[in-house]
Amino acid sequence: MASQQNEERIFNNTFKGAQPTRLNACVGNNGNPQQPEYAQGFIDASLSLCKLVVEDTSCLVDHYIYPIAFSMRHGVELWIKYFITQLVPIRSEIPVDTINLTATHDINILWREFKNYAHLKDSRFVDITDRLDEYINNIGEIDPTAQTFRYPFSNESIKHLTKTPIINIRNLGSRLVGLKDLIDELRSLIYYLIEEYETGSYTSKLSRAQLFEMANALPPKEEWANESFKEIRENIKQQFALASNKDCIKAIDIIKLHYEMAPLINVLIPLKAATYIDLSSFLTHWSVFHPEREEAPLGTSIFEFSPVFDSESNRLEAEALDNVTQELSIEVLADIAALYEFGRLAQFSEDYELKYKARLDEVRLIRGDKAKVSEFINHYLEKTNFNYCLCRSLKRLNQDEVIEALANDNSNFNKAVEKCLK
Repeated sequence: MASQQNEERIFNNTFKGAQPTRLNACVGNNGNPQQPEYAQGFIDASLSLCKLVVEDTSCLVDHYIYPIAFSMRHGVELWIKYFITQLVPIRSEIPVDTINLTATHDINILWREFKNYAHLKDSRFVDITDRLDEYINNIGEIDPTAQTFRYPFSNESIKHLTKTPIINIRNLGSRLVGLKDLIDELRSLIYYLIEEYETGSYTSKLSRAQLFEMANALPPKEEWANESFKEIRENIKQQFALASNKDCIKAIDIIKLHYEMAPLINVLIPLKAATYIDLSSFLTHWSVFHPEREEAPLGTSIFEFSPVFDSESNRLEAEALDNVTQELSIEVLADIAALYEFGRLAQFSEDYELKYKARLDEVRLIRGDKAKVSEFINHYLEKTNFNYCLCRSLKRLNQDEVIEALANDNSNFNKAVEKCLK
């Protein structure tokens, strides 16, 4: 095996691991670096060189400018190419050509392509691309095709930078810091929008964020039967540039059934299966697994004192587990599991519905196996953070009445509410 590994790897006196190990860089499949790591590496290297030149007067400014500017420019090119590929899952019905990305190094063409696709995908890209425009255009004006800082002459034997004879490295570094911040902001926006569009809560005309805006503009649902609603609807169509009633109805249909948007029109969506009574029952049994702990008397071993090793405690837990199995349906059990898991992250309410479906499929598969069902329930009864996660999920799903009722009935849940709502 060792000889096989040696055959698969190529090391020489220049490129190899050595001491100290903290300076051994992980490349290739070792750490699996991708384009973001390459792009960030070039930009960070450029910033580090700027810092070195500014602080160390022995550095020859006229020499360092080339690796500094080239690394900055190459890092930006890599980021733009990467960002174009990351647009694909955002409104996936709008195609993005990623095949020809390697065919050009022209940063002006790449930036123009990115903006065209991004603005088609979501209007929230406009602000960040407007702020990035000056930085990218500055680079494209001086070094459009990655030749200017690599070679002194062009392919046509024309000397580079004759019209830009001075470049201040302190200023360049300052600009690069601002550029890096904007790139980080754009990257965060793209990652967020990928997750947002995965929820499916959008139409061909409106994003999820715009649906929230529409929900805020709509009157309470009980007023929709009034004659005045027709005028309100027409105004909303104009506000969101919707050409037809069909586009408006599609948007409203999503709003009416959405855990976060529906309350904005005075509609509350109930949980998938669990009721207040079901949750109260589960929390009562959960409390058996997590009793108030007394402090061990001085000189007493924790192993002698702890209820974990108390047979009576074990009996009560087994009884509580059996009661949950008897009292709650598989749909409710799946909902309780989904609420806990959703509460751990609680980003998009659509995640709750996906988790419910997944847990329901899981429980249905094991419903005939009592031991597996008990193991499923026990997993959540043992969770010390169950109350906190439940509160987070109920809050995100706008179940305020359920939260209030549970807090009034259960002291443990009330403590979690105080922590959750801080």
